[in-house]
Amino acid sequence: MNRKPLHDNTHLTLDERKIIEAGITNSSTKSAIAKTIGKDATTVAKEIRKHRIFKARNIFNRPVILIPF
Repeated sequence: MNRKPLHDNTHLTLDERKIIEAGITNSSTKSAIAKTIGKDATTVAKEIRKHRIFKARNIFNRPVILIPF
């Protein structure tokens, strides 16, 4: 049986990473982004997880209160 490969075993290019970034800002799903660049959805998910940056959240500019035990 000849099966069509789902991926091409290459790294993501800078243009593909820019498309992923644009998809994230447009609130696209991972599967939609993956179809756009022709990769698997898990590849997109791994790329997002690998390069995400967490921002500190402080609601209402409250100071952090530590409770001693």
